[in-house]
This record gives sequence, C-alpha cells and structure tokens, in this order.
Amino acid sequence: MPLSGKKKRWMRRAIWLAVLIGVFLLNRYVAHQAPKTQLIGSLKPWQVFSVVQVEGVLLAPVRELKSGGWFGQLADESGTVFLFLKQWPTSIQNKAGTQIVARGRLLFNQRHSMRLQASSVKKRPEKSVVLHGRISSLLAPPEHSKAPWRIRLEGLAQPIELIFWFSPPKAIHQGAIIEASGILSVYKEQLQLKIQHPKNMRLIQQSNPSKPGKRVGPPKSLF
Repeated sequence: MPLSGKKKRWMRRAIWLAVLIGVFLLNRYVAHQAPKTQLIGSLKPWQVFSVVQVEGVLLAPVRELKSGGWFGQLADESGTVFLFLKQWPTSIQNKAGTQIVARGRLLFNQRHSMRLQASSVKKRPEKSVVLHGRISSLLAPPEHSKAPWRIRLEGLAQPIELIFWFSPPKAIHQGAIIEASGILSVYKEQLQLKIQHPKNMRLIQQSNPSKPGKRVGPPKSLF
C-alpha cells in the first residue's frame, strides 16, 4: 500500500532530524577528542581557528605582557611558533629549554606568521629526536677544554647545532651525511641537539671516502 503524502512528509522530517542529531553528536565527539600532536612545521594555513596540539622546547623564558597574558616561542626540529596564553601554569618552569606540550587555536596575523592561542600547557618528559643531514661544519673544542664538539647540518627544516663530548669516528667528517638522535636543548635562543653516546650518531653516506673533509678547529664563539 503506497504511503500517503502526509506520511512521506513525516518520514522526510524524521530522516532530517536523525541526520541533524548525528551531525551534532559527531561534532560534540570531535570537540572532546584530544587533537593529534603534530610537528610545528606541518601546521598549515587552512588550520586557522582549528584546535591543534604541538610539543617542543621554549626558545626563551616566557614573559608576562603588560596588556595581560603571557608570551613565548615554542620550537621543535621542524620550526617555531609564537605562543600566547592567559596564565602560565605555576607548576611548570617558564625558562628557556623547558619541554612542553601546548594545545589551543591556531591563528595567523597580518604578516602571515603563526601563533598559538593556547588553552592548555603541560610539561613534557624529555623526548629523543632523530635528525639527518649533510655535515656543513665539524668544530673541535680547544685542547684541555670541557667544551663540546659541534656539528652543523645542511638540509634541516631550521638551524640546529649538534653537540657532544666524545671524539667522533674518523668517518664523521665535513660533507658526510649522518643520522643523529638526542635531546633538544636551548643555548642563547638557539636549538641544540645533545648527543649522549657515539652509538647515537650513524654515518649514512660519505662525501668522498678517498678525500675526507677537514675537521675545523675551535671557533671564537659558539654562534
């Protein structure tokens, strides 16, 4: 028996109501889900006003603004982002090098630079980071010095200096491609990767095995 016009209208209304309820519940579910942590360098303009979550280290001490709120700069191996929040948690140190996870809305200013209006900040345990690139310089410390060896790599998303306190293998030279893992730290608002053991540095490709690059002596300053 065919449905009457009145019953068809009621069925269409019931279907639309079910769809609206489904969309509402889906939005509510998504809103209460923690966003996936992503690299700062992977943030995109289309995410503006979206809730995102990033992690990294503070490049400088977080400071309180005269207009109210707090300002800082967060960095990881892929990039940096400006950080704004209403109140800095008293349980977390606000000094440079502090490892944190920040969540909030992604915004862009008129110069198209990113900033994160954070709604929550929590401390992050030290996390190992893996980098690889070609050695542009390998700087040896002065003799009888407690200063570390320092390596600069080409091809990174942003400048990071590799530092370590052991003599590198002869295969590690200028022009070689290496992979290194360590903990991100900060010195004078510059990112450093602290390598604790020789096994955390691996040669991927030599520039020219028959003509190894030179190891440079100590520079006058760190940067």
